[in-house]
Amino acid sequence: MPALCLGPDTVQLIFRDPVDGEFDVDGRPVYTDRLVTKDGVKFTITGVSETSGVPPVAVYSAKCALDVDTDAMALTTKDAIEHDGKVYELSGDARVKKTLIDQTPHHVRVFCSREEQARSVAETVLWTPRGGQDDDGKRLPDGAPTELVALAVDAGNTVARYGAGGTTEQADFTVVLDAGSGVGDDDWIRVRGRDCLARVQREFSQHAERNQDVILARYRGGGS
Repeated sequence: MPALCLGPDTVQLIFRDPVDGEFDVDGRPVYTDRLVTKDGVKFTITGVSETSGVPPVAVYSAKCALDVDTDAMALTTKDAIEHDGKVYELSGDARVKKTLIDQTPHHVRVFCSREEQARSVAETVLWTPRGGQDDDGKRLPDGAPTELVALAVDAGNTVARYGAGGTTEQADFTVVLDAGSGVGDDDWIRVRGRDCLARVQREFSQHAERNQDVILARYRGGGS
């Protein structure tokens, strides 16, 4: 039976297959992505909302109609769909929709969503890699300063809000950056005109696009 054309879209089904006996450093199963391309799909954004938390997050909700086949019916909440270069996480297992009259399978429907940091309120911080020491113990010069866009800046230590390891260290600011920002412990970071020393926490997710660097910044005098 030829595939039913439900719409003009092409998507990638992302099956996250567990790797037998492999776990990450936090004891979570390791998955490998298996991609399956599907044409003739109808993919629809059904709504966009924004959370009131800090940092604010834009949530894109969508539904996808696929031809009834073994791939589509195998989709579960651990899997995802890529459409137009964006990855949407499934919010439920695939469901087969049937015709009203004879109750024959018509298409497979899945609901999914994508989260994106809302940067409309983002502010910038200035990161300067701190110089180390040479073999003689002499202080090396600091690196070149780089401006970074923060996903959020809070007063005080608020790492628990972002799911990072709950440290009780004092801090003047908590700064949330995209993962891989490059900021290291004891680097300089200028936050709201104050020169601070950085203490880095890492927030890791099963989904790499949700990883963040959470920085505790302690004021050490100076700034503008």
